[in-house]
Amino acid sequence: MEVRRQVPAAPTLDRLPYEEDALAYFYVSELRVAVGLTARMGGASDFKGGCVHGAHVLVVLKAFDPVVTWTVFSNGVLLALCSCSGVLGNGRSAFTGVVIEYPQMQEALGRSSTCRHAAALLRASDSLALDVGASNYADFFLALPLLLGPLDREGNDGPPTATITYYVTQAGMRKNVPIYVVFYEGVWTAVAIRPSSNKFKLATWCQLSC
Repeated sequence: MEVRRQVPAAPTLDRLPYEEDALAYFYVSELRVAVGLTARMGGASDFKGGCVHGAHVLVVLKAFDPVVTWTVFSNGVLLALCSCSGVLGNGRSAFTGVVIEYPQMQEALGRSSTCRHAAALLRASDSLALDVGASNYADFFLALPLLLGPLDREGNDGPPTATITYYVTQAGMRKNVPIYVVFYEGVWTAVAIRPSSNKFKLATWCQLSC
């Protein structure tokens, strides 16, 4: 008996990972709008995501994975951290043998995440520094304080201490999966509320590092 194997469909654009250059362009565009350097242009975008917590945190839906990237400025050093842990947003369905990189550990070691999302965010920050003519990070954040978070935090430039939740966008094939960004236990992460036939029992997916 002849067995026919189904040929897998070619991946669509929303299943493919974004390259670092494309991410850097998206990040700098969102940050410029968030800090008031430019207005948002009309028209459709290939990216789905946005900027929350002032202009401090960026989220992008990449290969169906919501990836959250943010900066930490401490002791004159700017770090870029990412919730992807080095594995999400790569268009892969299995991660056997892949080394997972935790943002909490990177921050404790004084290192940025090594993924393309973090590298793109650092490049976007450099572009903004050129925009405002800042020669150091102190001048940079003085010119664009929203990069450290909302301006209504009574002068507190440190990380938020409470749990914070932001709604970002709708995802899924039917655009019926709300995506949130949550700050919890010192880490920003993405949370998706998947629809369920039981309206009293929502399927919640939370991307938190162990």
